[in-house]
Amino acid sequence: MRLTAVIGGLVLAAGSAAGIAVAAGAGDSFAATGDSPEMKSVQALLAKAPKPGSDKIGPFANDFIDIKKVQPNNNTKTAGASGTFTEDCGTNQNNHHNSDNFIVTPGLDHGALHVHDYVGNRTTTARSNDRSLDAGGTTCANGDKSTYYWPVIRIKQEANGKQNTQQGPDKGNIGRLVEPSSATIKFTSGGASKVSAAPKFLRSIMGDAKEVTNGPTNAKATWTCTGFENRLTNKYPVCPQGSSVERIMKFASCWDGKNTDSANHRTHIVFPKANGQCPKGTKAVPALEYDLVYQAIPNGSVFAVDGFDGQLHNPATDHADTELLMNAQQMGGVVNCINNGQQCVNQPQGGGNNGGGNNGGGGNNGGNTGGGKNNGGQPAANQKVTCPDVRQQMPAIPASVKSSVTQDLDQMDNFLNDANNRLQAAGSQATQDFVNNSIMGPLQNNRQFLINQILNLFNQARAPQPQGNLVSMAACSLGDNN
Repeated sequence: MRLTAVIGGLVLAAGSAAGIAVAAGAGDSFAATGDSPEMKSVQALLAKAPKPGSDKIGPFANDFIDIKKVQPNNNTKTAGASGTFTEDCGTNQNNHHNSDNFIVTPGLDHGALHVHDYVGNRTTTARSNDRSLDAGGTTCANGDKSTYYWPVIRIKQEANGKQNTQQGPDKGNIGRLVEPSSATIKFTSGGASKVSAAPKFLRSIMGDAKEVTNGPTNAKATWTCTGFENRLTNKYPVCPQGSSVERIMKFASCWDGKNTDSANHRTHIVFPKANGQCPKGTKAVPALEYDLVYQAIPNGSVFAVDGFDGQLHNPATDHADTELLMNAQQMGGVVNCINNGQQCVNQPQGGGNNGGGNNGGGGNNGGNTGGGKNNGGQPAANQKVTCPDVRQQMPAIPASVKSSVTQDLDQMDNFLNDANNRLQAAGSQATQDFVNNSIMGPLQNNRQFLINQILNLFNQARAPQPQGNLVSMAACSLGDNN
């Protein structure tokens, strides 16, 4: 078993987009200064930790590097078309977590064997498919239903020496889970002079969750600290006070023009050449990038990404996944912003920076369209969404599907809570159309999908069906908040 990643700071030297200039091992070149207090803290915390090979958990001392000792290696000047399209999909405030991966292990609950953070589509589980995701709601302010996800970070040892022994749902993933303080979902040219529209339902993965055993070929882990974005490393960065851990996740952007997925989830969409040009037989589509910042990671603490057993929580195993579900109008807006050199934010159609994106798309801002009251003049603040309690109709749930059924029921509760939160956020500005189209309609669609999943699970288990007509319980109603 290979116990270390590519020695050094960066795995972007080969197959990366233009604009990155790296010499081999540049990320590990040390400055003349001594160790920072934060680095000394990490070294002290890990001084008694097992050496690589004698323990299969990790992380280890050589997985960390003082960001000040990483030589500048990132040319931030943009090559190709200069436009960008950025959207606010939140930071997973709804605690949408699971150990699933419908792209790599479809239909297998806990198939990822590590926990993911999700933003964008609210319905993503192991049993998601194109149709179910397309019917789901979204956390994105511009109505984008795409699903964006990545493995969570856990703090194993606080800077003050406290050990965090909270056990995640999967073997070996231990520690206090922290969410990003900001999660930027951005599309760029990826170095191409012009991009074309990416197809709806395009799936893509970046990085390699099993880099320790597979080697560096597909590894794309990129770590840095805020204020030090010109220094990129594939090790866990130790940031100075006032600076936070940052993950930058760049996806491939050269599409084969035919397939939305492939057997290895890679060959249908590949990375551009060093000059930003796409290989023969592919064409440039918008290049997706996640930029995640973690202010909740104390400086000088020991942290790690969730990972597979045997991958040692190595920082080079960092990875991410997506399925794009933008409609043609939304994708056209992304393409126009990039090709026209515009810096667009939260827009459903592109065409300039509006900074708002309040289009009724069901995002965290409630999609306020303005203009009056709903439900016969009753302010939304005095209204509440209620739904039939599907959970009460459950007989004894077969053990073989209990985890999946419980997850679906919990997700149903989350959808109801989210609908009421968005209704209250809209207040007196919610029109009847807004309530019907952005709250009640998506809620019913999501409940219908989950009810059908539950019925299918009972069928698979050859168990007695739940009582009553579950299908008719998808519909909800709006009434007085009392």
